[in-house]
Amino acid sequence: MAVNVLNATKVYLCLLFNQTGSPCCLCGQSTLTTSGFCQGCLDDLPRLSGPLCRCALPIEHDTESADADDLAPLCARCLDRTPAYLGIQAPMLYCQPLSRLINGWKHHGRLHLQHPLQHLLVSQLSTLPEVDLVVPVPLHWRRQWQRGFNQTALLASALADKRRLPFADVLRRPSAHRHQQGSNASQRRAAMRGSFVSKARLNDLRILLIDDVVTTGSTVGAASQALLEAGASSVSVAALCRVLPPEIAGDDPDHC
Repeated sequence: MAVNVLNATKVYLCLLFNQTGSPCCLCGQSTLTTSGFCQGCLDDLPRLSGPLCRCALPIEHDTESADADDLAPLCARCLDRTPAYLGIQAPMLYCQPLSRLINGWKHHGRLHLQHPLQHLLVSQLSTLPEVDLVVPVPLHWRRQWQRGFNQTALLASALADKRRLPFADVLRRPSAHRHQQGSNASQRRAAMRGSFVSKARLNDLRILLIDDVVTTGSTVGAASQALLEAGASSVSVAALCRVLPPEIAGDDPDHC
């Protein structure tokens, strides 16, 4: 995997020696902050808007209100299969130009995009539930070795540091799975069964599980189940962005 060493070096040097600004990762213009985004590009990024199901998908206005535990309502899919997690917070939509940034970071070695995406997650999650531990969704060791990093662990550690929460990489992925791009929800659920195990007991801990992109919810659902089986009292999920299913996104899900 080729790393964009020139761009990465420019950004890291900028962060080290010029703490008052960094170039925008989308338009390249100088900014007044170290966020990696100019204000115009940040304002233009597509965001999720409510009302939302616990799975972070838009839900009909006439859906039943939250239950006695003050949880968000459930969409038809979640009513059919109640998720193991309490809810997902995913402030951004997975479409252009954010999808290009995430794929560039994960799959094309554009390491200079790490800081802007970390900042985006931390800054856009305005509120978090009360939790005891921040846990990232793991990669299988072979995929992490090939990529050189686990993007969710980097996102989770940045969020934990900013919110002064404990961080622990307690989940592992015993077996590697093929890429699931193009798989539907039922195929993803079948592929994810038994995909995660906890390396530690989590007796009565409230967990905040971090992912980068939630597609169907199968991955965070399986990871949440593993955390609960390890003794966690509850699991909440936060992610950088959410993929809309075709029936909601329309004919061109890559462009909002």
